[in-house]
This record gives sequence, structure tokens and C-alpha cells, in this order.
Amino acid sequence: MAALDSFPITRKWPVKFPDRIQLYSLPTPNGVKVSIMLEETALPYEPHLVDFDNNDQLSPEFLSLNPNNKIPAIIDPNGPDGAPLPTAPLPPGAARPVVPAPGAATGPSKTSTGVMGGTGPAPNSPR
Repeated sequence: MAALDSFPITRKWPVKFPDRIQLYSLPTPNGVKVSIMLEETALPYEPHLVDFDNNDQLSPEFLSLNPNNKIPAIIDPNGPDGAPLPTAPLPPGAARPVVPAPGAATGPSKTSTGVMGGTGPAPNSPR
């Protein structure tokens, strides 16, 4: 188990349950996806509110965990060396279904990956 006090982010958001996954997020569409998954898998976690009104995502503590200043950010103290989970988008083809349905696409398209990463055309936008 990693010593969570070695992460600068814990100075701004103190840890109450050091054995749990630490989730730094905000209740936005992207922000709740991880908490929904953690609830559905019954993994214990401690949520920390990242307040965009106060620019928490730009604080040195938050940027020490996620230099891209994006939510959600996670520390898993029971993971490999308690390291932060990667926050970069998956490369094309990395997120494939285990058993694809007949005729189903076997990987994300470049457009969908670009939209998720904020670099591609948005749906229903002129191309």
C-alpha cells in the first residue's frame, strides 16, 4: 500500500480512508463515470470534490496528480506502487470488446477517439 501523504494532492484534500481509492472529481457527465463504475463494482473509494468555481483543477496540488487539469483523477493505494491511474486517452484499437458481436466494429474510430480527446469534430457539426 502506498503512503498517500507522499502525494501533494493530499495536502489540499486530506485523506480520511487511506485504504480506499481516492477519487478527485466533480458531478459532471465525465466526472461521474468513474464513481458510477466504482459503485457498480463495489470498490471502496473516497470522493473529493474538485470545485471548478474555485479553479481547484488549476491548483498545484491537483496538477501534481493530473498535469492536464482534467477530472476525474484517481489514486489507487492498492495498485502498482499506489501510482496514479493514467489519464491519457486510449490509443485507437486499445478499447476492444472481449467478444465482439457478429458484424460489430472491433475498435473505436478515429473520429470517436478524437471527439473523446477533444481533438476531433463534434457530433452534428459541419465537417
